[in-house]
Amino acid sequence: MPVDDNLTRHRRLKGHDYSTPGYYFITFNTWDRLPRIGRLQDGRVHLLPIGAFLQREIAQIPASYPHVSIDCYAIMPDHVHILIYISVESVGTTISDVVRTLKGRTSAAFRKMVPESGGKLWQPGFDDQIIRNDKHLENVRRYIAENPVRPKDGSWW
Repeated sequence: MPVDDNLTRHRRLKGHDYSTPGYYFITFNTWDRLPRIGRLQDGRVHLLPIGAFLQREIAQIPASYPHVSIDCYAIMPDHVHILIYISVESVGTTISDVVRTLKGRTSAAFRKMVPESGGKLWQPGFDDQIIRNDKHLENVRRYIAENPVRPKDGSWW
């Protein structure tokens, strides 16, 4: 099993091989949860230029990792949700690899687009859920699809 770096910050399920085929629900946040990638207006997210770049990079993940696919995703003003599938054919690619690539590419672009920002686009680490069954998968898909309009009190689940 590949060694995780500081991206994972002990949030991973201990003992789980994150190159194992399956669905993974990933969430990562902007630096200080500032709305750096979009604006929420009338229940819709309007992407800022870095958010549009992020959207293109998410679409390019399968080109960088041929055995990884994006099931669905939501870009919010201050965080991102991505449902990733790692196929049986994947050899050694982990969720950390995918997130590291995505965050690295978007951070480099952000430093160029907004030099006065100090270059900090993302908080360290990311949160994940290993999808356990079809019901969990459908709940996550619905959560991602409805993320901009869901209640902010945590009652959605």
